[in-house]
Amino acid sequence: MLKYRLPGKLFAFNSLQTALLVLFVSFAVFRILGTCPFPFLHLYFTNIAILLFCLFYIFRLFFISISYNLLKVDLVFFLLLAVTIMAAWQSNRIFGQPLFYGIAAQRSLLLCIGPIFLLTLLKNKIISYKTLVKVVIVLATTLLFTYFYFFLFIDPARFSDTEFVAYSSIRGFRFRFQFAPVIILLFYSLFSIKSSRLKTYYLFIVACILFYIIYYLQSRTTLLAVLVTLIIFFLKNYSIKEKLVRASLIIMGLLLLITISLSIGSVTMLDRYAVLYGNVLNMMVGGAPDEASATVRYMEWKTALKYVEASPLLGNGFISNQWNGGWQDLLGYFYPVDIGIMGNLFVYGLIGTLIIYFLFYDSYKMAQRTASEELFYKASLYTMLFFFVCMFFSAANMRDLSTLFFLYTIIYFHRYDGAST
Repeated sequence: MLKYRLPGKLFAFNSLQTALLVLFVSFAVFRILGTCPFPFLHLYFTNIAILLFCLFYIFRLFFISISYNLLKVDLVFFLLLAVTIMAAWQSNRIFGQPLFYGIAAQRSLLLCIGPIFLLTLLKNKIISYKTLVKVVIVLATTLLFTYFYFFLFIDPARFSDTEFVAYSSIRGFRFRFQFAPVIILLFYSLFSIKSSRLKTYYLFIVACILFYIIYYLQSRTTLLAVLVTLIIFFLKNYSIKEKLVRASLIIMGLLLLITISLSIGSVTMLDRYAVLYGNVLNMMVGGAPDEASATVRYMEWKTALKYVEASPLLGNGFISNQWNGGWQDLLGYFYPVDIGIMGNLFVYGLIGTLIIYFLFYDSYKMAQRTASEELFYKASLYTMLFFFVCMFFSAANMRDLSTLFFLYTIIYFHRYDGAST
């Protein structure tokens, strides 16, 4: 059996079932190889997962047709599938891309069958909910310290020709990691601080994650989304006295972080943040940004707006990189994922975007009707809120739809099968 009693003591894999679950969650739900310098491995695992998921879902539909036991989660998946097909149709109608390419470019939607598969295993008690939670939390903890290792000891410039790193004129080369599991870990740790005897351990984890985000990642979108979600977290979960105490501790912690940063020669970090957010402010008041990435996003926004005005309801579809050079040859440097909600409106139109945002709305409605105090469930709720804020600036659904759907199924499971946990 798995043991997770003491901080630092990770899994003892005594079960093939658990080992398979680790692989499943890593590659099919969180897609941790999605930006790593092993594209052949990512493609290999993704295609195998999609094939197996499709076979599973065919059998699922067969049994549904016999028992008439269609779940709401299936209906939501069908809606997302309809959005994908509509986007492929629109890319064919507007840009002439064959339907096959339009659907293949969005095949990651089929990874959403993975969370449905997990939900089926949970409902039938083939795996336990506690085991699933332990797998995700230990995986997230392992990833966090792996990311620290790369940032401390590996030069990202070595991978400059791959999607493993991103380059900014202000921030230089940065590794691109799948960060969703770490966000889940952040909120799981925050809730654990209130209810667990291992307060020091979880405080350490929270401090590591925030240090990583502020000092290493330096992502405007991630930092803003985390800040907004943390403010809501503290407002919802602490009394006025506790809020004042926590606010004082946070301020002291930030001052300490700034002091440490200055003492190790990181004055440039403060300058970077001043430029990064100064550019955003300039754009909001109509000025011209002086940072390359902000300028590019500004141009992407203007390009998308022109097409959204021409096709507001159904969008313009999604272009595959395997067809005629992808977006690059059609519209120059243009990636809808970069421009958040405008990117979704460009690809899926108002109708498709509303369907995608239904995941957040339904999660909120289910949470209102669920009394569960289970920590991972609450962490999933706040991670969904984090993604909701993120998606105004970065269309996370185009990259992380399987992760969003996983969070949705966790919330769904607690709403309709809460007694099983």
